[in-house]
Order: sequence, then C-alpha cells, then structure tokens
Amino acid sequence: QLEQSSSESSDGEPRNNNSCKKKRQRKRFTPELKKETHMTRITGACLPCWKNKKRCIRVSEACCKYCESIFSKIPNIPCFRARMTESELFRRGPTEEFLWTRRRWLKASPNDRTVWASTAKGFTVTQGMGLALNLMAKQYKPLPDDRDNYTWIGQNGEVAALACPPYAISDIDDAQRTINRYVEDNTVRYIQEHVSSNVILWESFSMALRMSNAKGSSLLRNALKLWVGSRIIETPWSITGNETFGMTTNMEEGSPYYGKIPVTPIMDFQIDNITIHQLLIPLRKKLLQELQRKVLNNKPEDFLEIYLTIFILLHNMELTIAHDRWFAMRYSLQNRFSNYHLIDAVFQGANILLAHFHHVSKGYAPFSIDWESGETIVLAKSNEEEVRYMKDVIQATKRQGIGLKMLREKEIYEDSMYWCSQLFFPGWKPVNAPMP
Repeated sequence: QLEQSSSESSDGEPRNNNSCKKKRQRKRFTPELKKETHMTRITGACLPCWKNKKRCIRVSEACCKYCESIFSKIPNIPCFRARMTESELFRRGPTEEFLWTRRRWLKASPNDRTVWASTAKGFTVTQGMGLALNLMAKQYKPLPDDRDNYTWIGQNGEVAALACPPYAISDIDDAQRTINRYVEDNTVRYIQEHVSSNVILWESFSMALRMSNAKGSSLLRNALKLWVGSRIIETPWSITGNETFGMTTNMEEGSPYYGKIPVTPIMDFQIDNITIHQLLIPLRKKLLQELQRKVLNNKPEDFLEIYLTIFILLHNMELTIAHDRWFAMRYSLQNRFSNYHLIDAVFQGANILLAHFHHVSKGYAPFSIDWESGETIVLAKSNEEEVRYMKDVIQATKRQGIGLKMLREKEIYEDSMYWCSQLFFPGWKPVNAPMP
C-alpha cells in the first residue's frame, strides 16, 4: 500500500493549505537588544524584571534600567537578582573541600589499623533536655595535626586549656543514621526548648507541626528538620553515662565546660560535619527548590504553607545570629560577632527570602485584611484552625507592633523576632549586614 500523499488529509480529501495559519515571525533583535538579552542570561534577572519579562540591565551598583524607571512610581521594590535557592541558612563549617582533617575523620574505615588503636566502645552524648545520642568510639593513633584540647580566655585574662584523650567516633555511617533518626524523633522537644514563649513564635511553630502531620506537607516537615539540625551544630555536646574515656567533670571556675564532660574536639568536629554535610546541605537544596517553585507559582491556597516555611527559616537565621553572638562572648572576643562572613551570608539569605515573600507572593497582604469578613480568597481552602491561627497572629502583631518595629530600628539582630517580624508589615526594605 502506498503511503498517503502529503497533500491529502487523513480521510483522503485534499488539504486546503490556505486555511493553515501562518507562523508568526518574531521581530529581529537589534545588536543592542541581542547584547542585553545575552547579558540577562548570564547575570540573571531581578524579581521585577523576571515578573514582567524584561531584559535586566544593570545601570548602577544596586539597580537596573527597569527598576530605576519604576522606583519613582512604586517605591521600596528591591532590585534583587538572587533566587531563593541561593539563600544560606546555617553555618557550613570548614570551607576547604578536601581538608586533611575531614578526610581522616569522616572517611576512615572502622577497621583501619593505621588509624585506630583500640576496640570500639559505646558511649552517650547529650545537649540536655533529657535527650541522649548513642554512638561508637575508638582510641586513635594521634598525628601532629589532630587537635586534642580546648582553649579559652580564663578569668585572669590568660589562655586556659582542657586536654582530652585521643578518642573519636569510629563508625561514621552508623553515626549518620543515628543522628538522622535523632533529629526526626526529637523535633517537638527541640521546639519546646528553643522557641520562646512569644505567642507569634509559639503558635507559628505549633501550626507548622500540625500542618506537616495532618496535611503531610513535605515543605514544612523539611523546614522543621533543617531547623532542628541547625540546633545540633550550635549547642555543645557533653558526654554522659558510664563511659567517659577516663575524663571527669570539669570543675574549673570560668571554664565554658564547667560542670560537664565535653566530647573530644575530634568527636565535636565529626558530629558537626556529619550533620552539616550529610543532613543539612542536601536538605537545604531540596527544601529551597520546593519553596521557590511554590513561591513562583503563587497559588493562594499555598500561602500559609509558604509563609510558615519562610517563618521557620527566618527564625533559624535569628538563632544562628544569636549563637554567633554567644560564641563571641563565650570566648571573650572583642567584636560583636565571631564570624562576620557567616553573618553577611545569613543577612543576604534572609533578604532573599523576604524579597520573594513581599514582592512575588505579596505575602504581607493577608496580614492587612479583615479575616472576620470571610470573603478573602485565602480563606477559600483554609480550615477553621488555620483561619483562627491567622486571626490570632494578626492580633498579636497589632499588640506587639511598636516593639517589633523597634527591633529593626535599634538593630537588635540577636532577637528571636528580628527577621520574622519583617514578614508582617508592608514597605519592606533589605537590611544591610553589620560590619566588624
């Protein structure tokens, strides 16, 4: 059988070629437009240009052509090129990718006789709160670069030290599974310990927990998991139980370890890096990709999930900043913070999240409407519990309004509502990071 002629239709009738619509020809770009298009693809577009499908051409250090043209008409819109997936949410530890210490203590086999000098022992560590983490350790053969003591500035102004025996976690894979399970099992307890009694904070975390369970929100579940994981790398770990590797409770006045048996420096390094590289970094990527997708889709029914996720991440940044301040004070540093590179990254990340919330999602709008009327679109798919939560938060922000705005005016970065409070009010502007 011969193939059907291209000039015939499927039923054998001749085609009417004139009836076919002509493909619209796109207007040729001028050399200048081609250059601008190319530069936009390289540098990316800011939020206003992205939303309005404009070429984003920088004309100054902080602004592009399009934003400069609309600033006089619509003030306070930030010219942000960064995307949510670029937000830094926590401390990342040592920056050298192939740090020798990391290779030795995160890659060594439990059976490597060149590293270990004893059989494995089970031991227990804690951050308090009545919780325990069970791990396995071995004595290792020390090398010159292996740190075996803690130092601090004593009350007399001199450097003091606490020597530790050469023990380290011997089974990294088992420790990774144990830490992951520990985070999942103890989310509620960490929230109870680290979230203040401020009604906005407490009700928001409680609502996030309920939605992550009742609605199966993977976004909120991952946000809460990242929040707990970030506390693990901040609060010092102490050894508890019968196995202390020969160490006794530190009773030196003025010591940061007074009344405790700290884990050895190598153990601390291992727990820190396992949590950062095996839990937090993969979780951050997954979480921010899903959050960005929902924010850019901008569906009204996703508002509460988006808002609570950003709320949790901003609170995580607040605690990260507060911890860095605590660290600077603990070791008697002269500056307000100990790690200004971290502080700068966290400020940039918080600004990115808030810029998307305010200028893509228009997220502050639900906090300025009358939820008693029952006519808002956001209410359409909200249950009674979610509506009650919004009403309670709106009332709380009104009561605390002066104090919340004062946090920004007085630059109280360490406060647990410094960043979260910036979700609730229109006219938001980016915040500059403090300088050393």
